[in-house]
Amino acid sequence: MFREWIALFKDKSLMEAVCADYEELLKSARSAFAETANALLDRQLDADFHEKIEARRKQLFERESSIHRRITEHLCFNPDNQVGTGLTILGSTHDARRLAALCCDLEDLAGMNAEVPFVDEAKVRAVLKRLATGLDRLIAAVKDESALAGLSEELADIKRTCRGEVQNMAASNYENSRSAVVTALTFRFCHRLAAYARAIADAPRVL
Repeated sequence: MFREWIALFKDKSLMEAVCADYEELLKSARSAFAETANALLDRQLDADFHEKIEARRKQLFERESSIHRRITEHLCFNPDNQVGTGLTILGSTHDARRLAALCCDLEDLAGMNAEVPFVDEAKVRAVLKRLATGLDRLIAAVKDESALAGLSEELADIKRTCRGEVQNMAASNYENSRSAVVTALTFRFCHRLAAYARAIADAPRVL
């Protein structure tokens, strides 16, 4: 993904550093997502669970700020050097940070509802597994854009699946209201995760 964009900038060392930071952003999102899935499905929380979430949020903000500062400074001194590409990278970086931050928010949900079962755990597991695969492909695409093939369509289908589950739940009655709320919120979070991941996957098409 970024590897193809590096060639558009004169300062190759800058773009190599930006690419590395961007890849780390996606890896942070993947790591947060893995911990989230474990917390949601296994109901196992570390003693320092919430402290780790806050530390991760701070790290994400600092990494995004570093990318924004480098790209903005570069564009200020090189205004004729692919401004459109620079702005696209800034937007994609923000999406990557929001993706990782949403995983942290989902971790918060897991921490608050560790003892609450899902209405249909099999469906939740299936969606989480598909999202995990999608995030793995996004990370691979930083170095190899061919990993994006068909990914946008897959993420769009995950969005439709999650939206459909929420709509079905809204039209149903449940004896355990807490389970229904936690399940619906989980699907809603997954819908948003898929949306941000799809925006990242579609970013190369903008250029």
